Amino acid sequence: MFPICWAVVEGENTNSWCWFVQALAEDLTLVDGRGWTIISDQQKGLVEAIHTILPDAEHRKCARHVYANWKAKNKTDRVRKLFWFAVYACNEVHWNRATAELEAIEKSGDGSTPYTDFMAAEPRRFCHAFLRCYSKCDSVESNVCETWNGCIVKYRGLRIVDMLEGIRQYMMDRVVLKSEMFAKCTDTLPPRIRKRVEREKEEARLCVAKQTLNARCEVKKGGEGFIVDVTECTCSCGYWQLSGIPCCHAVSAISHLRREVDDYVNSYYHVYMASFAYNYGIPCLDGRQAWPASEGIPVHPPKTRSMPGRPKKKRRRSANEVEETRAQRNGVGEEVTRRGNLIHCSKCGGEGHNARSCKARPVAEVVVERREQGNIQSGPPAAQESGQNTRRKRAIHCSKCQSSTHNARTYPLNRGNGVQDVILNVADRRTIERELRIATSGVGVYVNERTGNQYVRLNGAAGRPVRGPQPTVVDLHGSQPPPSQP
Repeated sequence: MFPICWAVVEGENTNSWCWFVQALAEDLTLVDGRGWTIISDQQKGLVEAIHTILPDAEHRKCARHVYANWKAKNKTDRVRKLFWFAVYACNEVHWNRATAELEAIEKSGDGSTPYTDFMAAEPRRFCHAFLRCYSKCDSVESNVCETWNGCIVKYRGLRIVDMLEGIRQYMMDRVVLKSEMFAKCTDTLPPRIRKRVEREKEEARLCVAKQTLNARCEVKKGGEGFIVDVTECTCSCGYWQLSGIPCCHAVSAISHLRREVDDYVNSYYHVYMASFAYNYGIPCLDGRQAWPASEGIPVHPPKTRSMPGRPKKKRRRSANEVEETRAQRNGVGEEVTRRGNLIHCSKCGGEGHNARSCKARPVAEVVVERREQGNIQSGPPAAQESGQNTRRKRAIHCSKCQSSTHNARTYPLNRGNGVQDVILNVADRRTIERELRIATSGVGVYVNERTGNQYVRLNGAAGRPVRGPQPTVVDLHGSQPPPSQP
């Protein structure tokens, strides 16, 4: 990211974009835009401004924003893969293959129109197969703009003068930081470009090259073959001339000719070019006390429009961007809290939603209904009628209260309305075992307040280990103790 200019305008419309593009064209001497590439989102009025002021410039669309609108009608995983396969196809052969499959899906009669919607989005503006190669940039996403918005988000809420000063000082620090970073770099290529080159070298192991005359090679990978011209720096796959970085076929041909791959990376990506770009820093300015007084008509701020709700400080994210961020953070596509933990519903105990959006019945109503019906078993209705256990082929016991009516996930609570939602089976084996262990540690009568079970210890001393025969405990509520209990 290398910011050139920024401005404060009254709104996103045709007039403001025409003024901005005209000022940019005059400062950079763009003339009619020949040899320049512009990538943008779907801003209002920007397309018309570029077409009017820079008619010969290449204007690319952001494929990510196109996909956000396209997937509203095409949500299957197959058409999603075909969409991105068509976008990143660097030659028309692969692009025609992807669009043919989209057309076949549309003709299958399932009601979707992926091919029609794809062609209506002007694929020649965001597909690699139709982009111009003079810019040596294969980017079809406006990630640079999103990165810039993320960098200035803490200044956007300030007043205009303070905001512009904050951005200017941030750019001063950025230029110095990048200049020092490239000055310390000992490699001929920057780190990110080096990773791409190494990745292409790994892919080149699967290629087989055969040399012909004039440094031309025929490279085969899998069932496909490509022609590589090392002198002209071209490959029939189209990636080398589009990005300026040798593809895996070109790396195989260059290695076959016993030459260095770094020598065939475009000069735009070399470290000395980046160092040259960051040699020009932003000049320093005096404080506000030394600013000259403005002459002429005083400039007043535009009329502010009061928008509903709390002012938003974070940038607006698309629906698919939010989903991907959550999935990367938690490994699942469910709703999470700010700390990254899964949300648990206080109504049904489920994960991934809250009580406001819960469609299940409250646990208290289910427990009361089972109490009235006398049904204390767990599992589906069919298993309850036949007396079978749950899907796990064994009875369910709660790990919190040892009851057989529910599990720990649906553990009911006393919700303060005077009704205790917990129903314990007084004859439950685990309940009796736990109560007997407590009863043997004391003298006299032991009553469990939750279940109402009563026990009497006949011999032994409280708080002392008993030698010889174990103390005898009488179960007063009538249930028999488990066989394992002496």
